[in-house]
Amino acid sequence: MRSDRIKLGLLGGIVGGMAMAMWMMLYYLGTGRGFWTPVGYIGHVVVRSAGVTSPGPVAVGIVIHMTVSMVLGALVARAFRPTGWLFSMARAIVLAWPSGSSCNTASSMRSTRWRSGV
Repeated sequence: MRSDRIKLGLLGGIVGGMAMAMWMMLYYLGTGRGFWTPVGYIGHVVVRSAGVTSPGPVAVGIVIHMTVSMVLGALVARAFRPTGWLFSMARAIVLAWPSGSSCNTASSMRSTRWRSGV
């Protein structure tokens, strides 16, 4: 196993994680709920002593989100062999499809339409 694929998977995870986070952050900003709210929700799971948009939960949320994105990128790079760009795009869409579901139906009703359109 060459480490090049893992490194590219980590890079792909970073780029994909940033793109997904920015999409939701801009969506929340556009709907008046605050730019840092999506990553604040992630960090608020760990740091409950402060508000969702406080610096602590936001920083922890960014670290958790980017770490998970990098790990998933590396796992995808390890699990699938390199192919053409068209097949890679189709595979990325199929792998991302389950992320549109949510346990919280109230929040998924507001944001699923936007997430699915990307």
